[in-house]
Amino acid sequence: MNTHHSVLPRDGVGNMHWTKILEAEVGRIFTLAQKTTSSHRKNVTQLRNIMECCLNGRQPFELSEGGRRAEKIFCMTFMKLLSRALIVPKKEVAGDRVLRFVDSFLMLMVDTDIGCISTPRGSDGPQSAEIASTKSSTYRLITYIFKCLIPLLPSKEKSVRYRTTQLIAMLMTSVLAKLPYEHDLEMLVKLKDELIARIGDKEAAVRIQSAIALINFYQLGMETSDSGDDDAVASDLTGVLIDALQNDPNSDARRAILVNMPISEFVLPYLLERARDVDASTRKLVFSKILPELGDFRQLTNTMRMKILTWGLNDRDRTVRDATAYMFNYRWIEDAEGDILEVLERMHLIGTDGVRCDTSTLELAMRGFWGARKDIIKLVQFDSEFWEVMTPESAFLARTFNDHCKSELLVDTDYEDKMPEVTKLAYYLQMNMNKLLLEVTREVPDTAGEADLLCPSTTAIEQEFIVEQLLLICKAMDYSDEIGRRKMFSLMRDSLAITTFSDEISKLIVQVLAKISLDEKDFCMVALEVIAEIQDKLADNDHVSPETSDNMGDDESFHSAFSDVDEEDAVKVARDDGGKARSASTEEATLLEMSVNLKSLLIAQCMLENVHGELMQNSHLVTMLNGLVVPAVRSHEASIRELGLRCLGLSCLLDKSLAEDNLTLFAHCFNKGHESLQVESLRIISDILMVHGPSIFSNGACALEERTLYRLMVKAIKLCDAEEVQTCAVEVACKLLLAQVVQDSDLLRSLVLIYFDQDTADNAALRQTLAYFLPVFFHSSFHNQSKLQRDFITIIQQLLLMYESADQTKSMVAPSVFTHLLLEWADPRKNINFQSGSLMEDGIHDGHVLIAIDAMEKCSDKSCQNLRKLLISLLSKLYIPRLASNGLLQKLHSVLAELMQGNLHLDAVSTATITRAELSLAKLLEEVGRE
Repeated sequence: MNTHHSVLPRDGVGNMHWTKILEAEVGRIFTLAQKTTSSHRKNVTQLRNIMECCLNGRQPFELSEGGRRAEKIFCMTFMKLLSRALIVPKKEVAGDRVLRFVDSFLMLMVDTDIGCISTPRGSDGPQSAEIASTKSSTYRLITYIFKCLIPLLPSKEKSVRYRTTQLIAMLMTSVLAKLPYEHDLEMLVKLKDELIARIGDKEAAVRIQSAIALINFYQLGMETSDSGDDDAVASDLTGVLIDALQNDPNSDARRAILVNMPISEFVLPYLLERARDVDASTRKLVFSKILPELGDFRQLTNTMRMKILTWGLNDRDRTVRDATAYMFNYRWIEDAEGDILEVLERMHLIGTDGVRCDTSTLELAMRGFWGARKDIIKLVQFDSEFWEVMTPESAFLARTFNDHCKSELLVDTDYEDKMPEVTKLAYYLQMNMNKLLLEVTREVPDTAGEADLLCPSTTAIEQEFIVEQLLLICKAMDYSDEIGRRKMFSLMRDSLAITTFSDEISKLIVQVLAKISLDEKDFCMVALEVIAEIQDKLADNDHVSPETSDNMGDDESFHSAFSDVDEEDAVKVARDDGGKARSASTEEATLLEMSVNLKSLLIAQCMLENVHGELMQNSHLVTMLNGLVVPAVRSHEASIRELGLRCLGLSCLLDKSLAEDNLTLFAHCFNKGHESLQVESLRIISDILMVHGPSIFSNGACALEERTLYRLMVKAIKLCDAEEVQTCAVEVACKLLLAQVVQDSDLLRSLVLIYFDQDTADNAALRQTLAYFLPVFFHSSFHNQSKLQRDFITIIQQLLLMYESADQTKSMVAPSVFTHLLLEWADPRKNINFQSGSLMEDGIHDGHVLIAIDAMEKCSDKSCQNLRKLLISLLSKLYIPRLASNGLLQKLHSVLAELMQGNLHLDAVSTATITRAELSLAKLLEEVGRE
């Protein structure tokens, strides 16, 4: 009597062949598995018992006699039933359940084998493991399944490709990772090659599963190839995955690689690069998953840290910005054990090579840090030692803390205890200014190279940064304390006259002076006094020093002592030496004069930027204009002339009559100047028009005609050879048009044409400006859309000519693209003021109707055969509402009828388009007539 417990009932199956019984029972388990996942554990156990009964010849498989033959038949039966699940479409959840069941079943078998092999082994343990690997039914079943799945990977059916790659990814992640046997190298190499081919599949779901499966080659340590060169295969596999990570059009595929790709020194930059991905969820994963898995932020290079912060904090998606802020405010601070100064030191505000980093990103990060970490605001302390021994990081920390308190109005006892009063702040600032002076005026050793002579030391750059941060703190301080205000005023007055300070420090000093001065006249008087003091240094250098005269006498005595030298030669030598001395002295005087004038003009510029009153009512400004700015504009030195022109432009903003007199000068500078002067002239002209408006041309005082100025802007917009000038001209024109200061149709038409011009394809700044401006301008008012509607056909004609004559090596958008954009900009439904069914303005619904009439009338012209087909194709894209003017609808209908009756030899597509449009319009007119 058989004592084994039967897993199958005996009734009704005695006469059946055992293979049929096996297929029926395994099929029953698969049927149960696809219904629900809750019974998978029970079904896995039953299938395991069926397999054991089959392999051991137990009831009801006594006739199988067990052994390898029964094992082979079980594998074939299992795979036969599994293959039915591989044709199930992706949307069917039953297919997912079956594959998960198969994965669970194979995992149970692997776990069972691990338990058998994990018993203590003697010296022949590895040999017994090798023997087990060749005889294990688990190993043979798994290998058989993989060998059956590999030929299905290039299947023509997308469902088969998806389910096959899905199952392979599952098995490689769980089963193969734990399989305690040596793998079939030949099979894995073939599998890798097929998966690499599937990484380029046209179905995104297949690419995702293929990528997950390929990544498991790293986790399993099986980067093998036919040649046995592991490094070659690793680099090949890495290259394939990185290429997919960068270029796969599906965001889910990129995310799958990003999340599962093992982090290494080589791969890390490519993973962090996804912080600039087009998909917001992918960008967020970099900050919420990849960087936390990396661990300590100090493992990143300084360049990586700055890029990550810049990309994340300036991201357009709020969730990405929040993830970046959380990373900085908590994770990075925790990595530094709560020391915010260490985090700032790791960001290298001043590099070891003396290069300063852009602090705008760190300012944004610190603004969020102070806003989120209220606990640290209570704990931070700025004692006297902190202020006396400052570093760039501590100065930056104090400045951002002060800015936060001022912006959030946190002027309480905690703020007063942490920040010094104005008198002490002036003392600390003066102390650091003295340190900076010592650094910039120190003597350079004789052994220093040319680079050391030209570049300031790292210490000087650090000290300059500290002074700038302290000046920014001073700029935000409250000067209600009169004693402190006078102390700070005296310090700023004396510091402004120091010519060795950088331009940035001088600008900040002028801004602080403007705040603490009694009024604008007092401020201008102090600035002019400083300028006069600086100019006195140039006057003091104009006399000849006694030392020079003594040297000249010594030279003459020296030459006369040589009696054996010919007199003519002696005179020639003396003249040469004297000429060299005079040349060196003249060059030194010229450089001094230029530096003094540039410093004076810089102070004048900063002063004018902080003045808002009338120019002619301030005698100090008039004096400065006549004595400094006008001579600078007439200078032959390009740098002085350009800075003088900028000061003159700022002066024109304060006085309309001065602007009227000098607008011609700015136009002349654009026509005759170099690129930088042209850019400066365009910006000045733009600012003058924004401040004084087009009325500057109305009273006849301006010698430059309004039309001439607009032609100048159109000329600048077409300067494709000078990208900087062209970009500046486009920005200026967009600003003036958007502010309704300029109402010129030619200028607007030039902007539309230059946007599609192939010559501006590489000018990203210009394209980005116009990509924002054009839809905003046209959709902001119906009046702006009417300008485009009037010039629509003209613009289409010019664009089509540009397209036909375009260089094939360069890219220009197709006619279907630019016509679609133009129609969208002219669509009244996209207007911000549009309300469906409401006549807010007369004719607001007539925009596309007018375009249709103009287009069909143009089609009647037999000379425009190339344009006709493009214009007729617009009919199906136009918005023709019943709220449009009845007269225009009638006119359009008659134009369409005349077009059909004309002898124009239209093709079938154009004829069908016109017919449909005519029928639709007739139906619309009939409905309007009934109403």
